[in-house]
Amino acid sequence: MVYLDQPVTYKGIVQSVKDLIRPIIKPHTNPGKITKNSYAVHLWNEIWRQNSLDKDAQYSKNCLYERLKAKYL
Repeated sequence: MVYLDQPVTYKGIVQSVKDLIRPIIKPHTNPGKITKNSYAVHLWNEIWRQNSLDKDAQYSKNCLYERLKAKYL
């Protein structure tokens, strides 16, 4: 197989996204804070909308969503 450009790997995309959003979300952090041991949760708005879920509703206090809201909001 012949590539016109270098193939983009998943790892490269992830690092690019990290480098892009780090200064926006946490401008005071240093590069390298997001490591291979870091985790992320993406609460995809379109999935909530398609399933008629209200992001502002109260859910079980033990569910991950409510625990994250309690900790970070």
